Amino acid sequence: MHIREIDRRVGPLHDVIVGIDAGLAAIHERLNSEEGFDGTSAREHVEPLLGLAFVAAQSYALGSVSDLNAVATSRGRGKREKLACYACDPMPPVKGVVTRMQLINASATTSSTMTNGSGGPRGGIVGSTTQQYWEVLGSLR
Repeated sequence: MHIREIDRRVGPLHDVIVGIDAGLAAIHERLNSEEGFDGTSAREHVEPLLGLAFVAAQSYALGSVSDLNAVATSRGRGKREKLACYACDPMPPVKGVVTRMQLINASATTSSTMTNGSGGPRGGIVGSTTQQYWEVLGSLR
């Protein structure tokens, strides 16, 4: 057994998700108790939490690809490209178009671009990932 076959990333990912869940609960509580805190306010508070969730999932997946390649290399197999790994998913593709990981990757990339002040969906990220995101969203309608 290769040391990188042990999933050491799931604990920190779990901690992030627990923190996001607590943040969402706090927002829900404010909706019920704070006058003037409406749906628009809640949405503005939720957006960074969702961005964090997507980026945490993307980071987990990228680390898993790195681990997969380290194990494959140690066994004399070739490396796999990140996007090829993201295309492999035991679940059916979303709307028959993209896998869950492709959607998470594109959402994380676009979320970080839109929230880092770079001016929108094409501001800081150029290339296929952002284009993929918009194509995915279009296919989900």
